[in-house]
Amino acid sequence: MVNHGWECRPLNVIMPLLTDLGLGEVQVSIIAILALVIGFWHTRKRPGEGSWLKKAWSDQRYWSAPLLWSFVVSGIMAQLLKIIPRQRPWWYYLKHNPHVYVHVLGEHLRVRGFPSGHESTSMAIAFTASLVLRGKGERWIARLLLIVAIGVGLSRLYVGAHWPLDVLGGIGVGLISGGIVYRVILRKRARQAAQVEAAGSNNSTL
Repeated sequence: MVNHGWECRPLNVIMPLLTDLGLGEVQVSIIAILALVIGFWHTRKRPGEGSWLKKAWSDQRYWSAPLLWSFVVSGIMAQLLKIIPRQRPWWYYLKHNPHVYVHVLGEHLRVRGFPSGHESTSMAIAFTASLVLRGKGERWIARLLLIVAIGVGLSRLYVGAHWPLDVLGGIGVGLISGGIVYRVILRKRARQAAQVEAAGSNNSTL
């Protein structure tokens, strides 16, 4: 339905742009630019050593670093799962039922369709952001990234690159990857808190 049922000129322009937001280099660039712009705004009047670039990144690293890690983890998981032999929609119908119309925009990919790598990394980044930024002033970033992740998933169907199950698989990979990254962050923070508490108790006994 999404692939050819929604076909129209405006979406033929919008959907390829949305699907490009799922490219790794684009996602990393978006995270870095957001972190630097927001960090610069927060630290522009704050004195300190080092360049504005270093200060800006340090100020927003608490959320930008986990997002980058979730991108890496989800990307690796998606590539490992792509050993599953699954054909892309247009290639499947070309071989088995050439009378079925598949609207393809962009590269005509043939195989390695499960899961959607674009959706895996997009959802991992969005889910991690929702966990890390919960209750923070920058939580609007999580909402923005979730909208992007949904748009990327729909665009992968529209451009004919994936089946719905591929996109759902990407969502699953993204949620699992984000959960793993966040779990690691919680453990790290717990260790740091324990170390600070231990150091404080040692100082009090001196």
